[in-house]
Amino acid sequence: MSDRHDVDAFDGEVLDLVLPATLDAIRVDRVLSMLTGLSRSETSAMLASGAVTLDDKVVVKASLNVEAGQRLVAILPVPTAARSNPTPASTWTWCSTTRTSAS
Repeated sequence: MSDRHDVDAFDGEVLDLVLPATLDAIRVDRVLSMLTGLSRSETSAMLASGAVTLDDKVVVKASLNVEAGQRLVAILPVPTAARSNPTPASTWTWCSTTRTSAS
């Protein structure tokens, strides 16, 4: 952890919560992934950019285990177009099989 507070914020939403006992001793990148649905590589990028704090200290090490009762604050990235605009069902390709009886 670092005492650095000059975090460049993403334009996303903020996750702010006190960690429950069910998340005790789990890696911070995994906790972020479980809470947000982001991939572990996306959460690692958030950590590297300084967008995550535990008890007001910037966390940059993905392998750091969290503790129950710690306050986790994370500035979430803006959703990408792929995540916010799923492929419409009209463009899906459906396969059908036809069974024929043996003569």
